[in-house]
Amino acid sequence: MKSMMLRLLVAVMLLLACGVVAFAQGGTITIQGQAGTFPTIQAAIDAVPQAGTVIVNGGDHQENLVITKAVQLIGQNGARINPATGNAIFVNNPSGSVQVIGMVFTIPANQIGILYDAVAATVQTGTILNCSFSGGLNSIFAREGNFRIVGNVFIGFSATAVVAQGIAGTTSRKVRVSSNSFAGNAVAGVTVQSFSSAITTTDAAVQVDDNLMINVKTGILVSKCSGNVSRNEFTNAQIGMDFTDSPGVLVEQNDFSTSASFATAFNAQGFTTAGMRLIRSNNAIVRNNTFAGGNGGIVVTQQSTGVTIDANFVRNMFTSPLGGGSGIVLTLSSSAEIHNNNIENNAFGLSVFGSTANATNNWWGAANGPSGAGGGNGNSISAGVPFAPFLTAPNPNAGAAQSG
Repeated sequence: MKSMMLRLLVAVMLLLACGVVAFAQGGTITIQGQAGTFPTIQAAIDAVPQAGTVIVNGGDHQENLVITKAVQLIGQNGARINPATGNAIFVNNPSGSVQVIGMVFTIPANQIGILYDAVAATVQTGTILNCSFSGGLNSIFAREGNFRIVGNVFIGFSATAVVAQGIAGTTSRKVRVSSNSFAGNAVAGVTVQSFSSAITTTDAAVQVDDNLMINVKTGILVSKCSGNVSRNEFTNAQIGMDFTDSPGVLVEQNDFSTSASFATAFNAQGFTTAGMRLIRSNNAIVRNNTFAGGNGGIVVTQQSTGVTIDANFVRNMFTSPLGGGSGIVLTLSSSAEIHNNNIENNAFGLSVFGSTANATNNWWGAANGPSGAGGGNGNSISAGVPFAPFLTAPNPNAGAAQSG
């Protein structure tokens, strides 16, 4: 993966550049295929035919838009929606799919950039593509439809940047959140209660991949979902990935790192940090991820059974006054097959409490195997957990694939 910091810096620079262009342009609003211009975006939306396209070319538009039909809204040359109060766009039970492409949003405090309320009785696909969002409570709050949220930049949000909800009790809706950049506010001087998170998904079949996240409370929160979370990159999150009541999820090739200073700041406010957590999420597959730094790597808890943890790289977990320090933790009647992982330089290697695990064929940081109940010089292992045979050298194929 490319450097997250570099890519986020480029994304923020583009966002600021878009703002400069937006003020420099006079701003014209047209309907594709029709002559003439419109005084406001809302006027063009009201006039555009079903499934038509409104083009906003530059300008700073202090509007609160309401969309109730299928429409494509395209921003060019840094076209900005910048309402004084309220939500920027309310998609209210539209008669078809709505696409918002290339717009720049400056969102008032405690408001939402795009509130997309789909029609639960029909299948629609809402698309938010290549937009930039700054400020607000939530950048996008989307519910009851299929959603594609791709290639956007999110900064300055005070709660959760992207909230995507399907139909309660099912995973019939598809949610894709891909190739976005998130810069949160989880830094020194901000209380934990005010920290922002990147992505929350519920009741859907999810594809969350290739996103970049920095300084967030939770990177990806998945509840009652199926699907895949892959190739995301996290720099500093209290919980990188959190899965609740989501059986059979595939979590692979994610790269999580947290600095000692970031973790210590959370510890001082009564919270430990972890790379990922599984809660009541049976038969999950966690493979080829990298977890580096913080107070814990992989936490499997609350009756998460049948979990596979394979070929991950888990290192540099340290204790805090609140505890932690384990590369992998199983607790509260959970179970896992743990194989082919590189588990090294953690305060503890594998901690198992009231749960069961098979931990053969792992590298523990020493050729003679794990310490603790293992009797070797590597990372420690709890008593009663099978660990032999063990790897006598690191698995070269463990961890997230690196490129760029």
